Amino acid sequence: MKAITLRIEPSVRQTEAILARIEQELVKHGARVTRQGVGGLRFRMPVPWPPWRALRLGRLWMISAGRVKIAAGSGGPWQVLYELDFSVLSGVLIAISLVLVIVGWSWPSRTLLYATLLGIWLLLYLIPHYFASRRFQRVISESTREVVERRRTPRATPRITGSTGSTGSTGSTEITMERPIDGGQKADGEGRA
Repeated sequence: MKAITLRIEPSVRQTEAILARIEQELVKHGARVTRQGVGGLRFRMPVPWPPWRALRLGRLWMISAGRVKIAAGSGGPWQVLYELDFSVLSGVLIAISLVLVIVGWSWPSRTLLYATLLGIWLLLYLIPHYFASRRFQRVISESTREVVERRRTPRATPRITGSTGSTGSTGSTEITMERPIDGGQKADGEGRA
């Protein structure tokens, strides 16, 4: 499982918001998503058949299925753990490799057969695997950043407004701060603005 470390410990509401954003992005690409308990989800991507259907799926078309979980293992930092399955891509390449071995066995040079097999696996598996993994990591990073960072835009200087109380001529001021994105009320001692 690969992991993306979170900057802070997410609340239950933030965990659900992160998973909802990941789920929304996956559903946009055609995935079937099921939740697993409080901090996890599983997804299955559609098979890109006919081939022009892969265009709608983007770089995620190479992923067959996967799991996402938000947890802190053994007292370590909170992380978004994810695992991707590339079984359809692997199956297609195994079939192509078998056909190539059957056809290439009669070639005068086995070195050419081995080089062709290596090239096919490099071109059709390792490179797509890398780009699909990077795209999925970006989906998770963007989903967690929007929730955990608590603000969509950087904090501006605090606004100072005049007091509306009846304190007379003291002219006290009131400082108002922005609320976090999740809009939840913080319990006493749970963080400061």
